[in-house]
Amino acid sequence: MGVALQEAEETLDEAVKVLYQNDPRVRSVGIGRHNDSYGFHVIRNAAQVLPLGEVSCPSPLAIHNIPIVLKSEVLNFYERVEKKKHQR
Repeated sequence: MGVALQEAEETLDEAVKVLYQNDPRVRSVGIGRHNDSYGFHVIRNAAQVLPLGEVSCPSPLAIHNIPIVLKSEVLNFYERVEKKKHQR
């Protein structure tokens, strides 16, 4: 279950610090809807190649009982630019 928006806002800086330290694939951390409340939404680059042992530990499922929703994307900047060129 999520939390009130104000509680998520007050914890956002700490969540960003923890999530970026634990996983170098993290690209974005924000606050979004979680059921009828709020939680953290995290986007990771699933295609990023990492040396063995680079990820120090799995991403947590919650920080201060605020739920985390993980979304792994294959983020390739150049592919997106090429697609936009062809759409014009």
